[in-house]
Amino acid sequence: MTPHLRRLPLLLILSAFLAACGCDAFVTRPHLAARRLAPPPFPALALCGPEFDAAMYRITRAPLRRGNRAHLLLNGQQVFPAMMADIRAARREVLVSTYIFSSDRIGFAFAELLARKAREGVRVRFLFDAFGSVMDLGKRAVRLMRTAGVEVKPMNPLLGFSFLRYNNRCHAKMLIVDGRIGYVMGLNLSEKYCGTGRERRFWRDDAVRVRGPVVSDMRRAFDLLWREAGRGPFGKKPPLPFLDLVWEKARGGPWPPPAAPPADPRPFPDGVPARVLFTQPGWFHHEAYDAFLQAIYSARNTIDMTFGYFLPDHPVAKALLDAARRGVRIRIVLPDRLDVY
Repeated sequence: MTPHLRRLPLLLILSAFLAACGCDAFVTRPHLAARRLAPPPFPALALCGPEFDAAMYRITRAPLRRGNRAHLLLNGQQVFPAMMADIRAARREVLVSTYIFSSDRIGFAFAELLARKAREGVRVRFLFDAFGSVMDLGKRAVRLMRTAGVEVKPMNPLLGFSFLRYNNRCHAKMLIVDGRIGYVMGLNLSEKYCGTGRERRFWRDDAVRVRGPVVSDMRRAFDLLWREAGRGPFGKKPPLPFLDLVWEKARGGPWPPPAAPPADPRPFPDGVPARVLFTQPGWFHHEAYDAFLQAIYSARNTIDMTFGYFLPDHPVAKALLDAARRGVRIRIVLPDRLDVY
């Protein structure tokens, strides 16, 4: 097996995780349903070839960064201790984004640690989804962080200016420390992720710890989410489908990232390539969706997928069926029980 092929599984895992875990399901939304009338082409391309790289860049507008180091962490038993160790070592900045922030021992443990780092002079920004945390939100933990100087913002509050985009939820779950270490994951900050993946009362989920140039793109993605978060209309996109697209095009912003690789963090000579697949919680954003479809149509041997939620719409189901018919082995890991139907 060539070095490129040996690195391919890790690259695909990274790409999936670096979709910022935008959402764990393929759910049909109005703008995606309309694309069925004229679906974009997804040609079968060699996964290690320049044509596939060019197609992914065309879809995501994000360059492939080389020279990264990545470490896969399994479930909360591995992920949470590693995250906390990196936060303790932070000297300049800690950025956290989560969908669910629970008022349990894990939520409080992170809140206390982030508050301590803020008191030490580290800039800490904490982003949570207003809907995802509506039932479990630890208000006392949020108050503890804010009192210590942590900047806390909810994404798309359910009342006020953002009400018209109440369904545009932010599933991005990531941690960025000092601009040099990044985590992308499916885990929320909740005790429900503390198991080994074998107990029914716990979710099974993973994370990737990344170092290298791609962390700069992760930070740009966080900054874009941060700009849209919080209450009030100032500086945000209008909460209407077509106006927000015009606003976005007019303003530009930190996404897509520049094609030239950043000087810091520097690449590792023995590192692997990675790309951030960033999809905002809004209309007309289907970059990660299209990237997954392009990868499925390009698969020749195997497709391995794991989801907390799996609701394939027609294009995704068709792509998987077509892959199976051409002899691709497909394995999908799902929860034993789903809480959506």
